[in-house]
Amino acid sequence: MRLLRLLAFTVIALHAQPIQVKSLYQPTPLDGIWKYHVGDNPDFAAPDFDDSSWADLAVPGAPPIAAGAVWYRFRVELPDPLPAEPLSILIAPISPAYEIFVNGHRIGTFGEPRAGHSWGQWIPDLAVFPLPTGQRRLTVAIRNWEESRATAGALYNFSLHSWLATTGAIEGKAREIEFERRWGGAGQLMMLAATCTAAVFFLMIPLWRRDAPEYFWCGWVLLLGVAMRIFQAAPWIVRQRSLVLIYILTFLAAFPYFLSWSRLFTTLFARSLSRPAKTLVWLLLAATVAMTLIATFHWSRLGSFMPFYSILFLVMMTWVYLDLVRHARGGSETALMHLAVSVFIGGNLVYFALQILRWTGLGAWQEGLLWRQIQAYALDLRAVGMLLFALSMAIVLNRRSARLLDERTRLKQELAAAAETQALLLPAESVRVPGFVTEVAYLPASEVGGDFHYALRDGDALVVLIGDVSGKGLRAAMLVAVVIGILRDTAERRPAAILTALNQALAGQTRGGFVTCCCARFHPDGTTTVANAGHLAPYADGREVDVEAGLPLGLVTGIAYPETIVRGSSVTFLSDGVVEAEDPQRELFGFHRACDLSTHSATGIADAARAWGQNDDITVVTVRRNT
Repeated sequence: MRLLRLLAFTVIALHAQPIQVKSLYQPTPLDGIWKYHVGDNPDFAAPDFDDSSWADLAVPGAPPIAAGAVWYRFRVELPDPLPAEPLSILIAPISPAYEIFVNGHRIGTFGEPRAGHSWGQWIPDLAVFPLPTGQRRLTVAIRNWEESRATAGALYNFSLHSWLATTGAIEGKAREIEFERRWGGAGQLMMLAATCTAAVFFLMIPLWRRDAPEYFWCGWVLLLGVAMRIFQAAPWIVRQRSLVLIYILTFLAAFPYFLSWSRLFTTLFARSLSRPAKTLVWLLLAATVAMTLIATFHWSRLGSFMPFYSILFLVMMTWVYLDLVRHARGGSETALMHLAVSVFIGGNLVYFALQILRWTGLGAWQEGLLWRQIQAYALDLRAVGMLLFALSMAIVLNRRSARLLDERTRLKQELAAAAETQALLLPAESVRVPGFVTEVAYLPASEVGGDFHYALRDGDALVVLIGDVSGKGLRAAMLVAVVIGILRDTAERRPAAILTALNQALAGQTRGGFVTCCCARFHPDGTTTVANAGHLAPYADGREVDVEAGLPLGLVTGIAYPETIVRGSSVTFLSDGVVEAEDPQRELFGFHRACDLSTHSATGIADAARAWGQNDDITVVTVRRNT
């Protein structure tokens, strides 16, 4: 028992001994046993204050995690004689805000170490303070102020450490440490720089590829992610900046970051979020606004909410991805995307899990070297995860673009073949009837169109049809092929009978659509018989023909289409793509312009409508008598 008491007394005596500095011309680390106390009292700075009841702290080492004021005290004994050069003390980046006292006198501050002044919480950095001259025995007291546990060493893994020497030697040591810090963060900075380069590349691709919005959103995910992490990877980039401001900017970037993540995968999977996922998106927005307000006005409360916000943010990112991917088709792209997202989410999850442990202060083992190494690896894993995500998404998007390009090429070839087939089905100009000159202008809005025209000879008479299928594209073109097939099979030659036969054959075959059609039979005696099924009325010698318009084809059966006798040397038929052409000011080509041009050639009318602003198929058929 006496031996134990002797050992305890010896340890206490050693703790109370001052730190001996043997040389002042080389930076001497002030390693040893410091005293610390959680609480605040101005008397703690006094050199004769009794700190024997304070807790011991081995230096170098991690400072304790606590909100509010924490005091550190240690004593230093300098060699005799003192040099003529001024002396300084170098303090490692231990805290966002502190004051330093020597022998009861304040010699400097870092940040704004006073209660309630959260905007004075700076990015922790090295600081050099001049020492009073002519004093060999120094009592150093550091009053550290932490507004929140979230800043108490949770972001910056620096040890409590200091050095003492002449001012020139200390400034050299500061430059050496700064170089080591920058070199130590170079790896993460290079990974973030590579990620940023990838982000800029992704953002530039939509400038020449308007059909690739997924690159745009992937670029924003990476760019905002880098912006939210850059000060953690290399704090010297934003040195002497308020931590509160940094956090406010981080929270302001958080929701756009999340929206970019959502838009990226809604674009890739061509799906929208489910209602529960949309509800949680609004919940995250409310949480982000709340965290921004807390960071602005109640910084000290941030540490209580930060873990929950971080968990919510990660859960929401995972939820959005799973909500969109659940109906996605499997394949090499999807499997690689799963891997990219897993690495990205996993790196963040490990990092934030360790931060939550540190914020909550679970376990004294956090203060050891192992914990600090784990934190450093977690930060590296986070940066590596982002870079791997960028590389994986580049592969995914390039594969997807190549696949879509192949599909577009195949579709373009199929549409080209369909256009050739459609051209063969519309032989109006190839029908020659003595006494009549037929001209056709056909300008589909895409490769294939929904307009059609047809002509056939019946002895000395010429029968001409023009029509329009509801809808656009390949589906409309297929229905045009059906109409032409019916016309080729029908034996009717009178306009009303032809329309009745078409209506009967198309009934129930248009899948909810319809077909308009105008049919005219040109007789050698100078008359023309016209029947109309919901189409534009023709023009005869520059005047609109007053012809009764029946119901479009394919709607109901049993419709009788009346016929009208028209006289004129030239008759012009138009599709609605002519009158509905629209200029940039949204003014329509209109019926009055169509009427004024109706005596022109079919090509002239079609070109005028296209120059005005084509937005639908344009078809013009003119028939002139040459006798």
